[in-house]
Amino acid sequence: MGYSRKDVEKSKMNAKKFVRYQEGAEKYSLGLTKFQELAKEAKAVYKIDKVALVNCEIFERYLESFHISVIKAINCTLLNSEGKILNLTFCFTISILLSWRDENCYGKDGTTKIR
Repeated sequence: MGYSRKDVEKSKMNAKKFVRYQEGAEKYSLGLTKFQELAKEAKAVYKIDKVALVNCEIFERYLESFHISVIKAINCTLLNSEGKILNLTFCFTISILLSWRDENCYGKDGTTKIR
């Protein structure tokens, strides 16, 4: 099974570090004007004479700033072995635990206690 010329050209375009506006708009499935606007906001545009090149690495980092992640928080109240009440808050995205809070670890002013 071989690769069509179209597939080869598409993979070459995705491997480029710098693209022109038209190529970038196609690569990121955006309209030309919107791609130009976002590339300028990202400060990813390099002007060489009358040619504008967009650095894809910088543009993609900027694009990630628009990522929407769902954070779920679960509050739990537990008793430890000494009968002390522990209030825990678990925050996570999908299955990754981001942070936790335990009254035994934090003082009332929010600073960390040493056990």
